[in-house]
Amino acid sequence: MKKQYRLRKNWEFDLVLKNKKFIANKYVIVYYKKASAFKVGITVPKKFANSVGRNYHKRQMKAIVHKMNLYNYPYEMVIIIRKNFINCNFLTKVIEIEKIFTQFKQQNEKIK
Repeated sequence: MKKQYRLRKNWEFDLVLKNKKFIANKYVIVYYKKASAFKVGITVPKKFANSVGRNYHKRQMKAIVHKMNLYNYPYEMVIIIRKNFINCNFLTKVIEIEKIFTQFKQQNEKIK
């Protein structure tokens, strides 16, 4: 995933989180906000893993998002990884993230 598609600053994360729209399952929580372009920020709480482990799971999530090709959706998203995400295999992660984003797409098509 290219840098132009990432949320970097703390205030960017805060703006999305303050919007309070989210979709969750037992693996991740996805906060989202309507925006002019697609951007995503990924967080892993410190208590789940050391820095190497957190970065590993962030890289996996970036790869999944890149594979799903969500770049044409004009939303900013913050993905918060839960403990169950860390303990499952990659195939399960891909399936569960695809489920949550299809749910996201359906929910936002109803709004339009």
